[in-house]
Amino acid sequence: MSQDIRKGTRFSACFPVQIGHPTYGYVMAKTLDVSTTGFLCSIASRYPTGAEVEISIDVEAGQPVRCIGMIMRERFSSNHRFTYGVRILRFKDQGRTVWGEALLQILRKERMKDGVA
Repeated sequence: MSQDIRKGTRFSACFPVQIGHPTYGYVMAKTLDVSTTGFLCSIASRYPTGAEVEISIDVEAGQPVRCIGMIMRERFSSNHRFTYGVRILRFKDQGRTVWGEALLQILRKERMKDGVA
């Protein structure tokens, strides 16, 4: 049995994301869930666990979150795709602020949906 070492509360969110590595290529994907420390996504390309990747997440039109992340977990799906857990290592520009604001908006929507103010 493997231990789940993810940090942070996960929120279901579907943001367009570009993931890239000079050796393994650049691909477009969508997030499946997000947290303060990273996200889960599914793509057709394979990246090695531990690889540092360049990331651009479109959380809001005209305000992409640019950051560097690391592939932490990999799972192969029956639909010939790979699901990756990606930890955000460091943000570029105003990425940390934009990411935090996007997560706050998701939290507010979740609370409204659950009837919590």
